[in-house]
Amino acid sequence: FFFAFPRRWQKALYLVLGAACIITPWSIRNWVVLHDRILVSTGYGATFFQSSDERLYTIEGKHKWYSTVHAEVARDGVVKPNTDKESELDRWLLQCGLSNYRRRWQQRPWSFVPFFTDRFFRLWYANESGAVRSEIGLGLCSILFAPLGMWQLWRWRHTQRDLALIAGALILYFVGVHLIVFPEFRYVLPV
Repeated sequence: FFFAFPRRWQKALYLVLGAACIITPWSIRNWVVLHDRILVSTGYGATFFQSSDERLYTIEGKHKWYSTVHAEVARDGVVKPNTDKESELDRWLLQCGLSNYRRRWQQRPWSFVPFFTDRFFRLWYANESGAVRSEIGLGLCSILFAPLGMWQLWRWRHTQRDLALIAGALILYFVGVHLIVFPEFRYVLPV
């Protein structure tokens, strides 16, 4: 990073130091309170696991299917660790999600087409409640605002090229991440 922008290395260094000032207290807190080496937080594994099976998309689905899906992954050799450390449980949930994706690929590879199509559309309206009213409301808002945002990015391509590239890259990043993990409501807002 520093070599790509030789004149801006000081600004980059300030950015890194600023980020370290924000992250360090969380890391210390996690070590003191949880006795676990967690840089900022965990939780990616749980979201990744939830995203690996459409039965787990809603709160009701999680209550109904979690134990069944955990038993399926246990048969694949992914066993829950005997610990209370959040980082190890998060890694286990990540392995559960990977096992689900692997099993889907081996048993039903063509199921990925409707699976990721549904996931793409859930980017614009997903919520864990499964309430149709909420999903329709979010979907309608997206139908109104997403095209306007894309149009604005298109307009900026000549006048504010850097801003358009950064915004476009961020959008592609969030879309890519949310095609892999469950797009929970609070994470969908940046998209």
